[in-house]
Amino acid sequence: LGLLCMEPPVSLSDANSIRDEKVKVLRSIKEITKEDIDNNFIRGQYSDGEVKGEKVTGFKNLDGVESSSNTETFVAAKLEIDNWRWAGVPILLRSGKRLEKRISEVTVYFKKAPESLLKSLDLDSLKPNVLAFQIQPNESISVQFNLKQPGHNIEVKPAIMDFTYNESFEKKTSSAYERLLLDIFKGDQTLFIRKDEVEKAWEILTPVLDHWSETGESLCSYKPGSWGPEEANKLTEGLSHSWRKFSHLEE
Repeated sequence: LGLLCMEPPVSLSDANSIRDEKVKVLRSIKEITKEDIDNNFIRGQYSDGEVKGEKVTGFKNLDGVESSSNTETFVAAKLEIDNWRWAGVPILLRSGKRLEKRISEVTVYFKKAPESLLKSLDLDSLKPNVLAFQIQPNESISVQFNLKQPGHNIEVKPAIMDFTYNESFEKKTSSAYERLLLDIFKGDQTLFIRKDEVEKAWEILTPVLDHWSETGESLCSYKPGSWGPEEANKLTEGLSHSWRKFSHLEE
């Protein structure tokens, strides 16, 4: 969230310039009330099931885990950044174990145009333009935009343009830990979280954790191999898009 929503740093060669901007974003996150927690946070725990034909033992049935465990293995949240650039833009986050696939992706859904220049076209029938950054397992950037199909009829459908590091460059990219170890040797702290960023992140989320602990709120159950509990879909109600099911680069 910090890297995506930060303002341009003074310098890309100075670690603190980037880390300063990330902290500014966290400081701008709207205060989370108890009502916000109930409405904008979902937590879950995976049950027994199957993933690609292989049986998966539910979290509570794992060795060393108490049958009464209330530890979440999935969290989804909707946040707001209270500054000029991002005011009114919903920020959706989710993370979980035993989901359909292992993937880290940042997806930006663009607002719909206020009016269609193609008068016969219904704006509500169009999917939003999308910019997706896949971080793992394949570093890539994907753009999805609406395109008029060839011909005399007014027919619009989504088109996709992709960039992948592995296909565009012969040189293999370093893994996450290789990059961090190299940065340690070089003394480059850009990718490392600074103390004030850690403290601010905990300051934002501690009320959420305390609320769950005090209320003993039950967990939503979800099947292994899914994209998490169905209850998480309520966070996208009223938006022009739903959760992104997968990256097409992984089809």
